[in-house]
Amino acid sequence: MTESQSSAPSLVLRETIVLALAGLWTLVIWSTRLRIASSDAATGWTDWARIVVSLVFGLMLVTLAINLRRGARNRWGAAAMIGFALWMVVVWVPSLVGVLAGDQSSAFKLIHSALAMGSLAVGALIGGLARRETLFYPRATSSQAAASSTAK
Repeated sequence: MTESQSSAPSLVLRETIVLALAGLWTLVIWSTRLRIASSDAATGWTDWARIVVSLVFGLMLVTLAINLRRGARNRWGAAAMIGFALWMVVVWVPSLVGVLAGDQSSAFKLIHSALAMGSLAVGALIGGLARRETLFYPRATSSQAAASSTAK
């Protein structure tokens, strides 16, 4: 057994753990926001959309972790990871700017800045996994593509 073959299970385990923790992080953050938003009558549809889309991405990452642990890999998983990474930027950069420029307390700014930076770091980590996934996912060779088209 070569070194790359022996390290493959540990790599899959690390990727699985990263995906699961990123999904759980996202679910915890946004489920608490869901609780706060449901008691606030001033919550608009854009806030609800951010919460729901973020929760869906969290569930997708947990599902990807489960599938990866079972040995299932596909390009849709990489696309979901890229979408998650981009979503973190779309949600957290404007939120961070708004919090820091706002007139909230220092404690509020500190907590929300930490949440934003943590979420952006998780997004970057997942984006890196997606990049690796798209670079190293085995693509069909031209002979495999020809064989599958003639089989139809």
